[in-house]
Amino acid sequence: MLSLACVPVSCRRAKKEQAAGQPKDPVIAIVNGREMHRSRFETFVRLKEIELQDHVVPTPEKEIFREFLVDEMLLEAALKAQVEVSDDELREHFGSLGERGKSDVDTNTEDLRNLLRIEKYVRQKLVGAPAIEMPEMEKYYRDHQAEFVVDDRVHVLEILVSREESASELRKKLRPRDFATFRRMAKEHSEGLTADRAGDLGVFEPGELPQDFERVIFGLKPGQVSPVFRSEHGYHIFMVEEFIPKHTQAFHEVHKDIYEKMLAQYERTQLDKYVEELLRGASIEILDPNLQFDWRKSDAKGD
Repeated sequence: MLSLACVPVSCRRAKKEQAAGQPKDPVIAIVNGREMHRSRFETFVRLKEIELQDHVVPTPEKEIFREFLVDEMLLEAALKAQVEVSDDELREHFGSLGERGKSDVDTNTEDLRNLLRIEKYVRQKLVGAPAIEMPEMEKYYRDHQAEFVVDDRVHVLEILVSREESASELRKKLRPRDFATFRRMAKEHSEGLTADRAGDLGVFEPGELPQDFERVIFGLKPGQVSPVFRSEHGYHIFMVEEFIPKHTQAFHEVHKDIYEKMLAQYERTQLDKYVEELLRGASIEILDPNLQFDWRKSDAKGD
């Protein structure tokens, strides 16, 4: 839903205010008559960091604060609509974070539940999206050809064992282009997670694997078996089953992805419209002078 990333400068400011004798948890805004404390804003920041994980990018604090205000109004609407989130849903979405009273970032379960409650409410609010017809998807495909060009790719098989002697013995038994034997030996002897898939590691293009793996794998021709290769995981033997040259994917390969992209665009547009409606009807008073901005505008980066 609302994308966000952050550096919690408000946390640093809070420490300075405490040292200066100011309230430990001041009210920074009043939204529709409800007081918003700094601690709640800081919790919002931490929750979004958890949700986005590795996708965090720097964002101005005023823009973060606007999203916080919007989330508070969405939560208010979700509570009025009596949207509930079960413990099972909490665990499924957040894993172990949803199973304990506090996480490593001191976030309690109810905060996580409210985050999911907002997401459920938004999905419910957007239910009834019109069907995206095939001609629309085909037009998207024609207009966005560059999105569907894939680089050279290789389909890789792997055998992974923990002992070098075992790897060397297995390597002696492997022959070029004998895919059936490689797969059988991977299933019987490999200690890696791919053993159940007969050693099928998957399809990769440059940049998707660790560099030391890529140097070995992309140096192989189709049907060629690599020397024994050591990594932190153990001793590997790779085989390239297929080389797939750079090409534009056919429509039938990507039509499901196109549908998801078009649906996401529609939902984003609908959500933006709904947020603007909420803001137009909201009563918002910002008390922290450092967070003052025109919250009616979607771009809150300016002073």
